[in-house]
Amino acid sequence: MLQDYSHYATIISGITSIILLTVSSIVAIFVYKWNRENGRIETTRKLSEDLRHYNELVLHNEDLQELVSKSHRWGNLEKEGVIKMYRYFILFNIAFSMYEAKKRNSIDIDTYLSQINNFANTTYTDRDFINQHVLPRGYTNDFTKEFTNRWQKINLEGTLANA
Repeated sequence: MLQDYSHYATIISGITSIILLTVSSIVAIFVYKWNRENGRIETTRKLSEDLRHYNELVLHNEDLQELVSKSHRWGNLEKEGVIKMYRYFILFNIAFSMYEAKKRNSIDIDTYLSQINNFANTTYTDRDFINQHVLPRGYTNDFTKEFTNRWQKINLEGTLANA
């Protein structure tokens, strides 16, 4: 009888070890994925801060504005155009951060739709300028489509409503 209990204990111990190893592996995978995603979020946040800082520098420095005007490869821009472009960079970087948060399900969809519709409504009249000078400068194609689709909808239906 004790031998039977010993066999049962050995079987239960083996099953318990397998269960604990499986649970530990699953937890390790989730921790790894969580850390990797947090690293991406932190890198994106840092990039966004650096871009905001650079945009502010250009907006307040005439030498940088002249440099940007001379090196701009998407058409001719005078000083006023450079200032306009960098103001739009600040706005579109905010919209891009929201767009990335939406992709991660980190923002309420109604908040996202209300804000992105507002950005589309307020930038609609300058969409040709934005398409030429702003969106080709580091924004993803899917983000660009987000705006061009909304501008087309405004063109067909009028001002977009809040969510």
